[in-house]
Amino acid sequence: MKKFFKIMSMAVVAACVCFASCGEKDKPEQPEVIKWPVSEMENAANHYALHYNGSAVVPGATVVYTATSEDRANDLVTVIFTPENKTDEALMASQEVAIVEGPESLKDVEVCGGGNCPWSGDPYRLEPGLNEEMPIAIDIHPSGHAAGTTALYRVAIADRNMNNATFIYLRINL
Repeated sequence: MKKFFKIMSMAVVAACVCFASCGEKDKPEQPEVIKWPVSEMENAANHYALHYNGSAVVPGATVVYTATSEDRANDLVTVIFTPENKTDEALMASQEVAIVEGPESLKDVEVCGGGNCPWSGDPYRLEPGLNEEMPIAIDIHPSGHAAGTTALYRVAIADRNMNNATFIYLRINL
C-alpha cells in the first residue's frame, strides 16, 4: 500500500510539472518594455489645455485608453484630444507625442494635429478657447501588436519652440 501511495504521489508531481511547463509555452510572448528618454519640458499649463471626452485633463495627469473589441475589429485605435488656447489672443501652437515607455513596435504612431493627418510638423494657429477643428489624434493599428501590449506616451502642446508647454500622459492598452 505504501508503494502504491508513493507511485501515485510521484505521478501527481510529474503531472503538475508537465501542466505547468505546458502552460508557460502557451502564453503569448510579450514584447520587451523599453523606457524611452524624452526631452525636458516645463509643464507651464498657462497658455494651453488639452481636453479628452469633453473635459480638460489636469496637466501631468495620465489618460488611460484600453482598446475595445470594436477597435480590434476595425484594426484602429484612435485617441483624440481637443486643444484649448487659454489666452485672449490667437497663438501659434506646436505639439509633441513621445513614447515614454513601451515596446519598439509602438514607438512610431500616426499623429494628427493642426487640421492635418498626419501632422506636417508645422506650427498651427489656435484661436482663443476650444479648437475642436484642430484635434490632436493618435492612431495605432492593434493587429501589429500582441494582445496586452501597453505603451505610455507624453502628449504636449506648446508654442512653436515648445515653450509654455502643457503636457499630459496617455497610456494605451491593446
